[in-house]
Amino acid sequence: MFNLTTPAIKSALIAVSVTLSAFSLSAQAALTSITTSSGTQLVYSSVSDVTWTKDANLLGTWIASSTDNNANGLADIIDSIIAYSPFIINSPNPYSPTGIYQLSNYDFGSNGATSWFGALAFVNYLNSISYAGSNQWYLPTVDNLSRGFSTNTNGTFRGDESVELYYQELAGKPEYVYDNFNAYYQPDHGPKENINTFTHL
Repeated sequence: MFNLTTPAIKSALIAVSVTLSAFSLSAQAALTSITTSSGTQLVYSSVSDVTWTKDANLLGTWIASSTDNNANGLADIIDSIIAYSPFIINSPNPYSPTGIYQLSNYDFGSNGATSWFGALAFVNYLNSISYAGSNQWYLPTVDNLSRGFSTNTNGTFRGDESVELYYQELAGKPEYVYDNFNAYYQPDHGPKENINTFTHL
């Protein structure tokens, strides 16, 4: 899912989600499904005041769809994304010591998973094509880094879109609970409510 707003570097592949912040829609319910005039499906969150892509694996869906219709589907999409953002400029980090990262096909998987840099490039691409009529797409963020994904006391910091969605609106439970530096596995972890609001969750 993508929302219109940005998270921290991940070394593992991540499934790309997107959020839209300046999509002036209002709703009474926490999550409201929306279909734009062009037929694009979105989900508005009144908790975070952002709009998400309804497809939680939008890039994966695009790859699968274009591959069904075209043997070069994956290459075509990835080439378009890389052509628009051949380099990602970010804070210097172990994967990009200079802060300038050159994208390659290795940043994208055939199932829609991407590296952190591939996810940033995909968001740039969504903005370049004004996906769903907007150029304000961004990756969801976690501002409360001291607690991050292992807390359900979220929603008090602007920019905690992922945490708010997972814990408040999907009633998610973390995979591990921490107590005095010990981790306890929760077998019933994962989202519990409103799961059918999104596709490919």
